[in-house]
Amino acid sequence: MTKGRIYQVQEILDNEAWSYERKGNDILLLASYRTRKWKIVINCESESRICCYSVFPWPISENKLAEALRALNELNLAQRTGCFMINSTDSRVVYRCGTQILDEFTSCDYIKYVLFSSVASVTQAWDLIHSVACGAYGRKVSISGLKREKGNGK
Repeated sequence: MTKGRIYQVQEILDNEAWSYERKGNDILLLASYRTRKWKIVINCESESRICCYSVFPWPISENKLAEALRALNELNLAQRTGCFMINSTDSRVVYRCGTQILDEFTSCDYIKYVLFSSVASVTQAWDLIHSVACGAYGRKVSISGLKREKGNGK
């Protein structure tokens, strides 16, 4: 019944006036917020789960990998529903989140939550990820609102 879930996601995107392309069980779209643009892949392979992958536009060079992993770790400590990771294929940072679909009565709400929380997480982390990709993270770029103070464990 995978056919139904992907159509449900398409209906939500149509209602939100988002342009997209369907490829098999995936929906591809270009998201934007102000001057920021990134790719999103929504995977609907399972009827009981959807996953959303937001791909940042800059690759992380090998010499910046350690800094990138430290920054992503800090970001991940503040996440409740998803995680930041580096795609080993193209070295781009990806924000991945998803949801389990438990029933048809709440499925639309869960799908919307995944889509909108993905966009919110990407826009919130944008400046930090950009600074890591450009090599500025080690130069005291703060994680606005996410930086933990040393020793407090919170």
